[in-house]
Amino acid sequence: MKLRVGLFGCGRIASHFHAPILSQLPDVELTALVDIDPENRGRLVHLAPGAMQYSDWRRALEIGALDAAVICLPPALHAPVACAAFDASCAVYVEKPLALSLEDGRSMIRRWRQSGKTGMVGFNFRFHPHYLQAVGMLRSGHLGEVCAVRSVMTSAKRALPGWKAKKNSGGDALLDLAIHHVDIIGFLTDSRWQVDSLHSVSTQKDCGSVAILSGALETGAPVSVTVAQTTSTSTHRIELLCERGHLHIDLADAGVPPLQGGSKLSPRLARLLARLAAVTPRELLHNPYREPSFRIALEAFVSAARENKQTSPDLEDGFEALEVVLMAVKGRTLQK
Repeated sequence: MKLRVGLFGCGRIASHFHAPILSQLPDVELTALVDIDPENRGRLVHLAPGAMQYSDWRRALEIGALDAAVICLPPALHAPVACAAFDASCAVYVEKPLALSLEDGRSMIRRWRQSGKTGMVGFNFRFHPHYLQAVGMLRSGHLGEVCAVRSVMTSAKRALPGWKAKKNSGGDALLDLAIHHVDIIGFLTDSRWQVDSLHSVSTQKDCGSVAILSGALETGAPVSVTVAQTTSTSTHRIELLCERGHLHIDLADAGVPPLQGGSKLSPRLARLLARLAAVTPRELLHNPYREPSFRIALEAFVSAARENKQTSPDLEDGFEALEVVLMAVKGRTLQK
């Protein structure tokens, strides 16, 4: 029997990734499209011609015909909708950030635990082949200890939806972009962040925000994350400076190897890096809408939800990243 899934939020990202992917998965029946904007819902009808359409997310859950909810609504709605979905005995996949406050995040986790249902946060980059390859390399010990990490993530300049332009609505560069790298850096290094070391500097503009989040891992390695919503193109790269070489991971620049070593590499490690770069299809990098990790992440969620099992990254992972970003915001210097 197919998993009956409701898509809560039918905006730009959901229409490019979640809706097409869910409509193609053989174990899924996309039975509900939920969005306050009828045009957003209408654009996805061809992907789920039999799906019911709802402007009110409460009504979609009251009907009781869903096994799972995929939540792509504005962040202010993540916690109330996820909590209601768990109360309705649905498995939940909720996009980042988990919530806009730690209190709401804790409430969501309580309802998740009480429900016994699958709860997953949308840190899809954990499933990206480049990052999984990098994890294998770092765990092998060939590069030695991670001494420092720096990363950059930007989105191409575009007209932002209303909630992204409002202060404290979850659309700023830290909660929109930096939270991805906060999670993936912890995932790559197998280390938690030192919460008391965090600080951020942010500049707000009409077309988005620019921010730098700095801190340290519990290993002592310093970290710098630069994010921006105002640039001319998309950028997504992380550099790990290690004892016996540097590891560069680039998901957006098709002109460089996605995995690349720095100086002082042994011939064996250099050959390994070259092989890893060679086996990855570059065309996935150039077009962000062909990003493979969304599909792999949603497949993992569907598989877990069908078996009523927990999977990773779960809501605790989402809460940990949220705590890091909010603590950095707390120590933020806002530049106008």
